[in-house]
Amino acid sequence: MHLKPFTLGILFGYLPFACAWVDFDPKLITNLHLTESLPILSLGPPARIPTDLMNQFIISISPHAQLLTNETLGGQFAYDGDRLVAFVDAATGETRVFPNLENVYAASGPIDISRAFNYTKLNESFPADHTNISVVPGSNLVGNIVHREGNFSEQELYLTHALVKRNITSSGRIYPVCGPGSLASFGIAGDGTVRSLSYLWHPATFTGEVMIPNSSTIAYDAIKSQLEPVGQSSGLVKVDGVEVCFYDSASRFMQPVYRVWGTLHADKASNASAPAHIQGFIPIGGNSPELIPSVVVAGNNTDPTLPTNQTTVDNDGEDKVVTRRSVKPDIKVGRYVVRDDTTQWVTNANDFLSALRKPLSLFGLGSPFVNFLNTQYYWAYPYLFTSSKNSFINSVHLADTEVHGNWHFFTTEKNCCDGVSITDIPADGYGGGAGGILAYWIIHSCEVIPTITDYSAADRHRAFDDWWRIFNGLHAVVGYRTEMFIGDKAMPTFGRSIALGAPFVSSWLQAVHDDALYKNKYTYFDGNRGFMEPLGRASAVVVCGHEKDVVWQVENLGRPNCLREFWYEN
Repeated sequence: MHLKPFTLGILFGYLPFACAWVDFDPKLITNLHLTESLPILSLGPPARIPTDLMNQFIISISPHAQLLTNETLGGQFAYDGDRLVAFVDAATGETRVFPNLENVYAASGPIDISRAFNYTKLNESFPADHTNISVVPGSNLVGNIVHREGNFSEQELYLTHALVKRNITSSGRIYPVCGPGSLASFGIAGDGTVRSLSYLWHPATFTGEVMIPNSSTIAYDAIKSQLEPVGQSSGLVKVDGVEVCFYDSASRFMQPVYRVWGTLHADKASNASAPAHIQGFIPIGGNSPELIPSVVVAGNNTDPTLPTNQTTVDNDGEDKVVTRRSVKPDIKVGRYVVRDDTTQWVTNANDFLSALRKPLSLFGLGSPFVNFLNTQYYWAYPYLFTSSKNSFINSVHLADTEVHGNWHFFTTEKNCCDGVSITDIPADGYGGGAGGILAYWIIHSCEVIPTITDYSAADRHRAFDDWWRIFNGLHAVVGYRTEMFIGDKAMPTFGRSIALGAPFVSSWLQAVHDDALYKNKYTYFDGNRGFMEPLGRASAVVVCGHEKDVVWQVENLGRPNCLREFWYEN
């Protein structure tokens, strides 16, 4: 097979190599001792989970649902009423099963994940090829309940994930597989049933072509120049690590790359937000057969605008005074993006709206249930969330906040300035009871939703204290309890799931936990807790009894008497 190379010039645009905005130790490259050529693999057609096995998973969640082909939507779907239980994308083979967190009961002890080994023996799902696989334990999904009078339940275990890891052996060395493909995550409940599944797999075979590594100097300069605009926009980027892995594009090829991850640091010493993180992939040589996305994917971005009080005209030109052409209900979407920072935040916001409006890859169709209106898309300022909240965040049903954060706090300019504490929000909170309509709030930010596991026993009430004032009609708030990678694909994955009718809370938890950037357990030092923690641990706060709500269930719930948190453990 003759492979047409993508050159480093395409990937890096020949940016200047004198990068004062990047702290990068050259030894991170030279210590890899990468001298031998590495193979390039070709991906075959998508593998599949057998339909009868899928229906077994589905029945454990919803006894009356089953996987059915929908030619219009382009795939197989299992619905319980209008709530999505599972789907298989006809074009890509991507498969998802969504847990109903209302009926996943606490396990009485550790959960046995050994049945996942049997699934890896299915040739239809994990065909024999030139890669190796193993099953390893993933994270636990846990949670607890608190009542307004202060009664806490103990932490409960709901799911343990079994992850299928993939690697390649070359010249006696073992290299992990990275990238969006090679995804297999089985969430197993205490009764042994599979209640959550994320799956995307292609067989991979050697092409006979190899990639010769560039010199360490060329590799160093290429990585540094790609990171410079990131560091310039954020203040500084420090490269924390570099390793070699095989990038599975989930499209055509699996190729050897440098995986690079780093930490963004503010240009002001007084920042109160937790540092954010980035990750990217760079081919090890010059004959890359397929384009690898850069560290920050600009995409076809539309920038936010400065806030105004006009909420009747869509930022993309859609006038909501005009009578709608569809009987589907309208869901107003607001997106609020941190100012003066990396463009990745803007990309996240745009990807989210695109996924809401066109969740299906085959035909590019919209949600079968709802119209998502681009009601507000603004650069973030504190008053959008506080003094003028009813003209902004509380005037939409669904809000995406792309910001830097810390425990119960986020910044609206860089990760240093114009901060908003949850306690800054007026006491009447958000939702119908506060004169607005906000039902669902996504905080795509580091650490804004800590949980009882993050506090001492004496202080665990603080995990909920601030949320009681916020919930006044709200259904759920989702985010992270740890730091995260800014460029994770949680937002488009999550947007697609909820647009198709998957439960809001479980869609978020799954989208983050099973994101490709968190395949390897990258850690950081947590200044709040004083020890190392993994990146990308999702969390959520939801009104009790509304764990399986879908995004068009926007009725005013008023002040709740009971809140429930879900989160993934370390």
